[in-house]
Amino acid sequence: MIQYLKSLTLRQRANGILGLTAVLYCFVFIGQFFYGHESWYQPLYWAVQSALIGSVADWFAVTALFRKPLGFPYHTALIPRNKDRLINGVIKLVETKMLTKERCKVLLSNVQFVPLFEKFLLSPEGQRAARLVIHQGLHLLWKSQTNEEWAQWGAKRIRGLLQKHSLVPVLKHVLLDLCEHNRYEGMVVQVLNVIQERINHPAMVTWLTAVVAEEAHKKKRKGFWSDFLISMSEATDVVNYHELAQAIVQEAYAMLENWKRPNSPERTAWLRQWVDPIRHIEENREVCDALDEAWERWIREQDWESVIENHLCPYVEELLLVGDENGETPAQVLVNIALELWTVYGQSEDLRNRIEDTLHNIGIYVLEQGYDLIETIIRQVLGGLSTDKFIYFIESKVEDDLSWIRINGAIVGAIAGLVVWTFLEYVYMPLWQQFIG
Repeated sequence: MIQYLKSLTLRQRANGILGLTAVLYCFVFIGQFFYGHESWYQPLYWAVQSALIGSVADWFAVTALFRKPLGFPYHTALIPRNKDRLINGVIKLVETKMLTKERCKVLLSNVQFVPLFEKFLLSPEGQRAARLVIHQGLHLLWKSQTNEEWAQWGAKRIRGLLQKHSLVPVLKHVLLDLCEHNRYEGMVVQVLNVIQERINHPAMVTWLTAVVAEEAHKKKRKGFWSDFLISMSEATDVVNYHELAQAIVQEAYAMLENWKRPNSPERTAWLRQWVDPIRHIEENREVCDALDEAWERWIREQDWESVIENHLCPYVEELLLVGDENGETPAQVLVNIALELWTVYGQSEDLRNRIEDTLHNIGIYVLEQGYDLIETIIRQVLGGLSTDKFIYFIESKVEDDLSWIRINGAIVGAIAGLVVWTFLEYVYMPLWQQFIG
């Protein structure tokens, strides 16, 4: 029985006391016809009757705050009928008493943000929360646009970034490293291999044959003896343009093969000849303009949109969901970077003070700009509640106190009944009998 009573809420107990006093009153009302002349019965009757009156009165009063008890319409349902006034009162109470701007500034000045931030960042729960927030933020950011829109955005940024920088300084730096220090060996060998493939193609021999023949015909027109000697050489097959072209190709191929050997004297000597022209390449405006024009043409001709949409976007989507080859998502990488940076620089007193000042300034700025939002938030939250939800919101906060009012009403009623009976029985009645006697 005791366990059952402990399991009941205060409201249930108050309702139980109301019901119990009603039942007891029925018994004592009937019992007065049988035991009304007994001396012990009258105080019992008065106590039960007064307890019932107190319970009913307090139940009516408490219920009238939120609803219409038994449908009684006059001065009941006080809180729903005064919803706007209550909301305005709450706002005024918060802004003038509880959370004034000055009080908020004082409270904000007493907050030490850096220790809180450090504790949060170094705790497993904080790191997990940070990863979750960053992951959700990156996911929402990525889904805010389609792959095609991201491809267009990225291509525009790439073209703009590349067009801001000239190719000449970068090319000058690379070529000087190549010519002065014979660097980029692997790249040089690859380039030479590509050149060898091109010049060893049959089309190269055909093109070179035509070039040699054209040059020979140009020599014919320079004089009688030149025309005579070249014609005789062609007629006697002393000069064969096709064989001459093949010989040039073979010689060039062999020369490139020698150049492929690391630190070959031929390549080193040839490269040394270009050091001085490359150092002054920026002074040659024709070369610079030609390189920049070729660079801009290459930038425009590249289909960056297709590259980003077909190769980069799927990788980003997979990276956001699955992570890299180690299973690390961008959120984990960013959190790990933050931890490493804080481990290295977080103990600097100067840095901690600057972070503290920055966070306090941000807090003051947010307070100044957002203080008026307190009224808006309270009004929207409370005003947006339906009548039933508004009643529940307030009633749930004071339910225990209201239940105690009802319980106390029954107790006080019973005590008051005993006091009144005692006064009547031992004070009023003796005085009255003496007065009339």
